[in-house]
Amino acid sequence: MIKKIFLVFLLTIFSIYCGGAEQEVSEENESVKDLFDEVIFVTIPAGSFTMERSIWDGEGYIKEDISVEISRSFDIMNTELTQAQYVAVMGENPSHFKGTKYCNNYDSSKDMCPDLPVENVSWDDVQKFISQLNRLQGLEGCKGHHLNDPMGCYRLPTEAEWEYAGRTGTTTAYFFGDDASKAKDYAVYENLLEGVEVVTSEHLEALGFNIYNVKGNRTQPERVASKLPNPWGLYDMYGNVWELVQDRFQWELPGGKDPLIVTGDRYYKDTEPVVVRGSSWNFFRKSLRSTNRLWYRQYAKKKYIGFRLVRMAVNNYNLASK
Repeated sequence: MIKKIFLVFLLTIFSIYCGGAEQEVSEENESVKDLFDEVIFVTIPAGSFTMERSIWDGEGYIKEDISVEISRSFDIMNTELTQAQYVAVMGENPSHFKGTKYCNNYDSSKDMCPDLPVENVSWDDVQKFISQLNRLQGLEGCKGHHLNDPMGCYRLPTEAEWEYAGRTGTTTAYFFGDDASKAKDYAVYENLLEGVEVVTSEHLEALGFNIYNVKGNRTQPERVASKLPNPWGLYDMYGNVWELVQDRFQWELPGGKDPLIVTGDRYYKDTEPVVVRGSSWNFFRKSLRSTNRLWYRQYAKKKYIGFRLVRMAVNNYNLASK
């Protein structure tokens, strides 16, 4: 009899614990759903454009144009992912730039500057974030890296999708034309050498920094959407933080229909490099050009690298741009 009573007691406690945990998860799901329901995604229509790729000719790299087809529409965030959005999903903030020193609306309870872009995240971190977000949103069948994921699934943009959305149909150096002086209206970047036509090694040596480790006028990123958007309504496609994309890095872009590089050039023994696009707050204006690309290890965390998400469009094949 005593054993039966004890067993009933244990089952009751277990039921209460599991019920509480289920309620907690449900509340977490609703909180994330509400937050991401407020996120603005812009639908980018299918189309074709020209990318610039580098080809090794035995002596050096030469540049050539390559045709790319984006065969289906996709939804892309109109801003870079914020610290608030990252914390809502992962429960922690990896960013370097957090605290009253970096923003006026610092939330000490969550250790975040809610409107600053999340940074200091690796490509691996982002894959975990996407998996968690898809789970919390109740989305099934999402691989998080597949171009044929079900409707509503989140993932990173491919490199081709990112440039297509960034260029907005233009063929100039920047989406606003070839006049680099206009960049200040659209991008957060290092302006210490503004007006210098050619940046030489003498400039860098005299100023005590190099182009990959700028110690200039700007010391941090700004809140997302602090500058003007591109013609398709996307903010910070240039500057603020470099944005991770899904692709591995290769010099020779494949082109063609919906390209996605899954095997990169082996620059490192321990991992393949991944691509970042768009430049950041601590890089010079020239790095804002639509064709510019860099690569890092997939586990690298930098205070100038963040990301934005793509969502599989409601109708993948026939949507007009918003």
